[in-house]
Amino acid sequence: MSEKEALIYLTTLELWTAPASTIARRTGLKRVTTYSILRDLENKKIAHALKKSWVTYFHVIDPTKLLATIKQQYQLFEEKLPELMAIIQTYTTKPRVQYFEWVIGLKDMYEDLLTSTVPIHAFLWISATDQELLTYLYEEFLPRRVASNISANVLIPADEHSKEYARLDKKSLKETRIVTDPMFELSSEINLYGPGKVAIALFTQEEMSAIVIQSQKLYESLLSIFSVLRNTVDDR
Repeated sequence: MSEKEALIYLTTLELWTAPASTIARRTGLKRVTTYSILRDLENKKIAHALKKSWVTYFHVIDPTKLLATIKQQYQLFEEKLPELMAIIQTYTTKPRVQYFEWVIGLKDMYEDLLTSTVPIHAFLWISATDQELLTYLYEEFLPRRVASNISANVLIPADEHSKEYARLDKKSLKETRIVTDPMFELSSEINLYGPGKVAIALFTQEEMSAIVIQSQKLYESLLSIFSVLRNTVDDR
C-alpha cells in the first residue's frame, strides 16, 4: 500500500465502518482523495462499500484476511515468474544495464549477486574496499551467500591481504587463486554470475559505483578469459 492507502486502511479498521467524510476527517485527507482511495481499495477487495439511507459506508477486511490475500497474490506471481522470464529472454536482444552509486548502491549490486543460479566467478580487488561496505560483505552478504549455497571462484592479485583472504575459503564456500604475475593488477571488481550477468564495481571515493550488464555473450566471453587465467594459475 501507499502511505495514504495504509493510513485510510488503519483508520477505517479502527472505525469498523464509516462514510468517506468521517474517514477523511480522521485522516486529515481531502474527502475526494479519501473517497477515491477507498474505491481503489474496494477494487483490490480490501475495502467494501454498503449504502445506508443514501449514504455510502465503507469497511475494510481484517488483517488476517489481508495477509491471506497478499500471500495468494505472491503465490500467483511466483507461479507466473518462469513465463515472465521466458518473455524477457525471448524478446530482449540488447544487453540490459543497471547503474549503482555509492555504498548503498553497491550493496544493491551485491544483493543481486545473491540471486545467482550458478557459481560466481570473480576478479577481486580487496585492498581498498570501503570499511562500511567491507563490514556488510563479511557480516551480511557472505553468510547469506553461503546459506544460499552459492559458491564462488575467485582470482586476486598477490598482495599483503591475499593469503589471509584465501585462508577463508573453506568456511566461505569459495576457492581462491592468487595470481602472482605483476602484470595482473586490479583497481576494480568483476563478478560473473547467472544467468548471464556481469557486475563491475569501482571502490574509490571518486568513483564509487557499479554497473550490472545482463548479456549472455559478454558473460560467456569473460568467463572464458577467467577460466583460461584460472587454469594457468593452477598449473603453477
